[in-house]
Amino acid sequence: MKTRYVLASLIVGSSLTLACEEKPEASPRGATTPNTSTGTVDRNSELNKAQNLIDQFNKHIRNGEIDAAQANLRELEGMKSDLPQSMQTQIAQLQTRLDNAKAAVPSPSGARSPSTTSPPDTTPPSNPPNPPTNEPPGM
Repeated sequence: MKTRYVLASLIVGSSLTLACEEKPEASPRGATTPNTSTGTVDRNSELNKAQNLIDQFNKHIRNGEIDAAQANLRELEGMKSDLPQSMQTQIAQLQTRLDNAKAAVPSPSGARSPSTTSPPDTTPPSNPPNPPTNEPPGM
């Protein structure tokens, strides 16, 4: 539950950051092309793409689709340097979630992954010495 609040606050924080950006100067009447000289359109599309990948990641984790979630995270890692600090922090948290999800998935043999179980006991069984007999020698 706490994770949801953290993620929600990160999303809200990201939204507030976007809302505080400078708006491009008003274009003259009749102009329909966006002002891309500031890179605002490209930045917004990059942020939207990252947010979509984060949403997909969360969906994949909920559904137990570890490989798909890992693919989303790899793509996010590739664009991490172009994202605001709040999203970079969120991506780091996603890596932790992925690691935890991997550790919780049972292996095909039914046992948990090696990182969460103790290694099997490989010491050979000891043979007890022959017990003494109560019979006198020579019988």
